[in-house]
Amino acid sequence: CSYLETVHLPENLRSIPEYTFCHCLRLTEVNLPKDVTTVGKYAFYCCRKLSDVSMPESLTSIGEYAFAYCDEFKNVVVPNKVSNIGKEAFANSKSLSSIKIPSSVKTIGEDIFKNCNALKTVFAEKGSRADNWLADHPGKYIVSYS
Repeated sequence: CSYLETVHLPENLRSIPEYTFCHCLRLTEVNLPKDVTTVGKYAFYCCRKLSDVSMPESLTSIGEYAFAYCDEFKNVVVPNKVSNIGKEAFANSKSLSSIKIPSSVKTIGEDIFKNCNALKTVFAEKGSRADNWLADHPGKYIVSYS
């Protein structure tokens, strides 16, 4: 998919399988359908120009390395039904500056922000699993409580 820039997915889609858009280097934008529940591991891995993914409220799981090396990601809001964020899900996304992790998240893989050097703010709810994980994995970012 070397020349793929935008994607319009069918409305009846329920998951983004593993490796679906892996290494789509020119992909800039994806709107996930409203009923998608899972983004599989490596689904958008190394989509270096991907700056915006509309994540639906139905989303419950973000797989390992799902958005790793998405260099143009800036601000991410993880939907309120997500319970799992896999290992290195956002790793090496060099422009990522803020992310909001809801209290619904119960499982967080290791190194989800590895080499996200531009990350300044992580929004979380006090006492949530995300808050506890952030306390155990300090970084250069600040934690802001919602």
